[in-house]
This record gives sequence, C-alpha cells and structure tokens, in this order.
Amino acid sequence: MWNGPFAAGQTGIAGTLPACEDHYEKIIRSMHTDIDPGLHDCGCACQRGDDATCAPVTVAQDDACDGIAFTNPKTLSDGDCTDRVIAADDAGTFGYRIDAVPAAEGTCTLETTTEISPPAWLANARLCGPTQPHEEMGCGPQRICAPPPANAFPSLCIGRAGNHDCLTAAYPRKRLLFDALEDSRECTECDDCGDLSGACEGGLFLRHGTCEDPGATPDDGGEILMRTTDCGTIDLDGGTFNVYYEPVASGVCTQPGGGEQTGSITPENPYTVCCRD
Repeated sequence: MWNGPFAAGQTGIAGTLPACEDHYEKIIRSMHTDIDPGLHDCGCACQRGDDATCAPVTVAQDDACDGIAFTNPKTLSDGDCTDRVIAADDAGTFGYRIDAVPAAEGTCTLETTTEISPPAWLANARLCGPTQPHEEMGCGPQRICAPPPANAFPSLCIGRAGNHDCLTAAYPRKRLLFDALEDSRECTECDDCGDLSGACEGGLFLRHGTCEDPGATPDDGGEILMRTTDCGTIDLDGGTFNVYYEPVASGVCTQPGGGEQTGSITPENPYTVCCRD
C-alpha cells in the first residue's frame, strides 16, 4: 500500500537533514541512498626470497675459444676463485668457457593483498508526514490534504515498502531508499609458491693477478661468461691470472593463482519513493 504524501528531503552524508516542519512535522523515515563501495583489493604475488642463490658453475680451459679444447674443468660456487699460472715463455691468449648456464636456486615468498574497507552511504534522506489526520486538515471524505512542503523539502512524495514502479502520473519520479547494507566481499586464498626457477645472471670474471691479490680486470671489467657458448680470454706474457665467480641471484617465481574478488555489497530493506516533478 502506498503511503503519503510526504515531504522528502535529501543531503550528502556530511550534511544536515532539514527538520520536519510546516504541516509535515512528523519523521516518517530516515534512510539512505547511493553507496561508496570503498576498497576491495585482492592480490597474490610470489617474490624471490632472501635465500636466492646460484648453482655452482663448471669452467674449463679453452684458449682458442673454439669449444674443441675443454680441459681441466673446475666447479666454482658463489665467491670461488681459481688461479692459472702461465710460464714466462708461454705468452699468448688464454681463455675459459662455461659448460652450462648456472641455475637459480632458492625459494619464493608469497605476498598477499587483502584490503577491504567498509562501504558507506553517500546520501541521507528523510520523509516527513503530517501530525494531524488528513480529515482534520480541512479535507473532505476520501480526500488527502497535501499542502506544499517547506522550502527545505523540494519534493512531495508517496512511498511504499519494497521496490516498485511509480504508477501514477502525479508522482512519476522514482527514488529507492535503504536502511542497511550487507557486505559479503572477500578475497579467495592464494596458492602456495613454488621454488625459484630459471637461469642466473651475474659474472664469471677473468682477472689479472692471483685470487689472493687480484689486479685489474681486462676490458673495463673483464669478461662475463654466463651463456653456454660464452668464452672469455685474456692476454698474458707469463704470470698468473684468475677466474672468479660472482653471480647475481636471479631466477623467476611462478605467479600463484587465487586472490580473486568475491562477494558484493547489497543494500537492504528497499523503500520506494515516488515524487512529483
């Protein structure tokens, strides 16, 4: 059943609703409309852990860098160094080659994002009705008195619980009001992270001098040997040079599933207000 007419007013959530007055002095309903959903952020990410490192690498002598002579292989772990002594009468070019790209090793750490802030109403609304029965306001039988509302209330409206269409031309403008919100939003759980995978980055350096007393690296930093076909050389008129392994922990983490947004915000207990233009 439709009720009213009412004087209807609305304001922003921070505003003050007008007082019920001037024939419409009784508060019929104070409700809300328009929703600020707030934040609903969900996410899952796997990041390289602090234990990330690189597998040992095997190097071997290959002075011609042709892949044919691959002698005296040595396995170097992170921070290892090996010297190679060249006789004084054996001046020339000397090189090393790696046999395979060192693999990344370590774990991946799960980072989750779950940020859900409460929803909020953006507007308040108030319906004000007469304190006197219509027949006491000078209306005849089967008639309803509806004096103009005060200036603070721009609309004269009728209302009905539920969500309904406005069926009369006298009150064509519809507005839905609510008195509560149901928030069922959540984030689904994230899948576990696997281990670090992929190849390492970094450097296998050829340096003048010994491991204990290294000199300058050739060619502005020396050769960096990290691909299976890489070979680095150094020119030496006798003496010692060294091979130093200093990789940069890298590799990739497979990104997990999960972290999906679920649920919704549902306004409850609708009340239909139909107003005059």
